Amino acid sequence: MPRYQEAESGQLLVAKRYSIVQGLGRGSFGSVYLVRDHKATDGEQLKVLKQIPLGDLRPDETVRATQEAQLLSQLHHPAILTFYHSFLEKDVFCIITEYCQDRDLDWKLEELRRAGGSLSEVQVLEWLTQLLLGLHYMHDRRILHRDLKAKNVFLKRNLVKIGDFGVSCLLMGSCDLATTFTGTPYYMSPEVLSHQGYDSKSDIWALGCLLYEMCCLTHAFQGPNFLSVVMKIVEGETPTLPPSYSSDLNWLMQRMLQKDPSSRLSAAEILKTRLMEGNMQKMKDRSDCLSSGGVRDAELIAKKMQTKVHLQTLREKAEVEKMTPRERMRLRKLQAADEKARRLRNLAEEKYREIHARRTELRSRHFENISLDVLSEGGACKSLPISMQNRSSAGCSPPMRKQEFEADVYGIPEDPQAAEVYYNQDGFDSCSDEEETEKPAATLHLSDPQVSELEAMMKHMQEVLEEESSGPSVVAGVQTRSRGSMRS
Repeated sequence: MPRYQEAESGQLLVAKRYSIVQGLGRGSFGSVYLVRDHKATDGEQLKVLKQIPLGDLRPDETVRATQEAQLLSQLHHPAILTFYHSFLEKDVFCIITEYCQDRDLDWKLEELRRAGGSLSEVQVLEWLTQLLLGLHYMHDRRILHRDLKAKNVFLKRNLVKIGDFGVSCLLMGSCDLATTFTGTPYYMSPEVLSHQGYDSKSDIWALGCLLYEMCCLTHAFQGPNFLSVVMKIVEGETPTLPPSYSSDLNWLMQRMLQKDPSSRLSAAEILKTRLMEGNMQKMKDRSDCLSSGGVRDAELIAKKMQTKVHLQTLREKAEVEKMTPRERMRLRKLQAADEKARRLRNLAEEKYREIHARRTELRSRHFENISLDVLSEGGACKSLPISMQNRSSAGCSPPMRKQEFEADVYGIPEDPQAAEVYYNQDGFDSCSDEEETEKPAATLHLSDPQVSELEAMMKHMQEVLEEESSGPSVVAGVQTRSRGSMRS
């Protein structure tokens, strides 16, 4: 078990920052906990801690656990579970990931199954689009998931997150085929079961099985035992969706569940279909509508605030009208005194800034002259200390007399225009704000993390749509099949 450190509140901390809230179950290799991050800076205090005991793992399994952390650290997408960091505590390997409070998709489908409900096609398409965008992002980076299933898809406020990359594989060559027999039987592709090797098309097969499960709330290929499930996957007929779902969605699922991997559509090709293009555009329009609604709400709030300020001003004016002439005169004197004090305070602050800037400039100039003389070859300042008497002989700038300094600093005219003339005549350098060191622009942190995730998803969707606009679209349905460009 990892080492714990007791916090001030009496809680035990993992890695000096995480306190365990509750257990969430067991994963492929170890235990999973909900933890609270006491040093969180992103507003997400609740995170997930995955503990993998290295003592119970074989060497190859240890490599796979380390690989999961390395893969997650390279993936940054709103449809992929966020990886924060990993660390080693004695013989336990720990991974900290994002917490999804709505649990996983398997739990959601089971809840619908018990209640006798179903998912609408709009909801299915929205989740399918997000999953495709996540897979497209992964496959572009030559990363396979290899265990895509309902238990490894997490929900967070209607956003789906692909997680559990414990059996992922990073392809190193252009035509590499992984041959390891891993994954869940219900989502295994025919080429995996036949030990023929596979590539990214196996993830598409698993996504097709997941699409069928979202629509029918049951597995696409079922049987009483493992062998019967394998036979249905390899030799059985491709299932169809219920009539309540459109023929375009059914055609898309059939293309994802082609026995031959070469006939199976890739994530990029699926996103180019007419069905997915239209759905992405609808999602983008809904997001834009929500954003414009937020702007209108902000404008309404600003208008209400202006009305409130105006009413407060009228109330104060009514209170003044109720005063006697003597009270009004006293109020005017107090207001005049306050205004004069404010002007004097601003003037004093401005003068203080000017004097401070001027003193800093004089000191820096004087220091530069002394430094140059010390570093110059053959200079007298090289071996002798510089005193007030021998600065001029050593080639250094003569010191300013106290009277000259006071006249120089404190003899600035009060009038701004006269002061400007004074600076120009005396040859003073400008100390404007443009000479100050530029500071980096402040990063905008949104109060609601969900807003930023939605914006990131819409941004990625817009990029995909722009890429698709430059190429031909794959039109789903009878028209595509009639062209003969793809085999059914």
